[in-house]
Amino acid sequence: MQTPAAILVIDDDSLILQCCKDVLGGERYRTVLATCGEEGIEYISRGTFDLIVTDLKMRAKDGLEVLRFAKENEPDVPVIILTGYPTLTSAIESVRLGAFDYLCKPVSPDELLLVVNRALQNRRLVLENKYLRQQTESRGFFREIIAHSSPMQEVLRQVELVASTESTVLLIGETGVGKELIARAIHRESPRKDRQFVVADCATLAPALLESELFGHVKGAFTGATARKAGLFEIAHGSTLFLDEVANVSMGTQSKLLRVLESHEYKPVGGETGKRADVRLIAATNADLQENIKAKTFREDLFYRLNVFPLRIPPLRERKEDIVFLAQHFLKHFADRLKKPLPSFTDEALEALKRHPWPGNVRELKNVLERVVIMTSESLIKEADISQQPIPEVALEGQAVPQNAQELKEAKKLAKKEAADEFERAFVIDALKKSAGNVSQAAREVGMQRTYFQALMKRHGISREENQTS
Repeated sequence: MQTPAAILVIDDDSLILQCCKDVLGGERYRTVLATCGEEGIEYISRGTFDLIVTDLKMRAKDGLEVLRFAKENEPDVPVIILTGYPTLTSAIESVRLGAFDYLCKPVSPDELLLVVNRALQNRRLVLENKYLRQQTESRGFFREIIAHSSPMQEVLRQVELVASTESTVLLIGETGVGKELIARAIHRESPRKDRQFVVADCATLAPALLESELFGHVKGAFTGATARKAGLFEIAHGSTLFLDEVANVSMGTQSKLLRVLESHEYKPVGGETGKRADVRLIAATNADLQENIKAKTFREDLFYRLNVFPLRIPPLRERKEDIVFLAQHFLKHFADRLKKPLPSFTDEALEALKRHPWPGNVRELKNVLERVVIMTSESLIKEADISQQPIPEVALEGQAVPQNAQELKEAKKLAKKEAADEFERAFVIDALKKSAGNVSQAAREVGMQRTYFQALMKRHGISREENQTS
């Protein structure tokens, strides 16, 4: 069901107000009536509207003053001027101040509805274009999901099942596995695909800023709020909103999210007038939300609202069949971007890629391949090019040769673990040295969360102080 747009009608003639309410009322529009310019300005300063319709000639503050105030405080909200005394001067001044249209009374219901529909459609386009201009050219590194492995084939099967529904989806997976890419695929296959896909990164903003980013704010809501701001829920109206790393949302904002999921309503920060949200929500987390619930950092009722259709994205180490295909893709991507000849992998280099545990997942693989393409000038990428440290080999000197199949199996398992540990240790040390011992920078450069990178440091007994040389 389409959410009704909020329309403010301002006129000092009660008969005109009633006629506008009759024409614009009902399920399609929610009308608010003001009997003078002062009351209309007060409504604009306190509420959020999708459209303003105002009479031109009114006592005290007239329609041009309302228009001026609206454009200063709600620049994206269209204003339609009505007048029973049309003049060329007032028409020119209305257009100069930013009026969407200028209508002469009496206005027929059909004409009013036509202009209102055009104004609301224009507002939607303005908001969408404004948001799109703020986005980077592409947030993904490939359009199609590379999924040759059985685990990823199962993920795509579930994406196909849920995409055509309106169900809330919770994507669960480690940092760098491609949760946003899966969210985009769900949106692209959904009935909402013709609208923009809107992303909220819950990990990068302070709680107060995140609340304003999600729900918007009215002018004067807090220090620095010099004008009204549309939130992402408003921008994503009729589309899909992706909440990345939802575990980072504060408890206060979680309460507001719960309200949106339960009632499809929210209030901008500092606002008194509620707005409805026709939004399909996809959330993502790399945390165990059940543990967060136990630690009282995540609301249990919100978890159940988000967990309608949980979808686990496997880490790269569980989909090794995809590594070579991903590596080939990234190799071509960066060669094209850097305008360099496309090199090839040696068999040894491919084996090294498959042997690495990739704790940073696809993002880490992407970073490694970008560095390789930048550094290499050869037509072949060798094993040594994959890392500045050679791929560790497990020496058999001093070790007993396995005597049966079970011992061989255990020896191979141990060898793989030791090789992975050495590679992982070299990887952490290399990252720390490149960042001069700055743990946050090192984690960011290799595509990991700081807490996970610190856990690797602790596991291998690596200190920041010993690796500060770049």
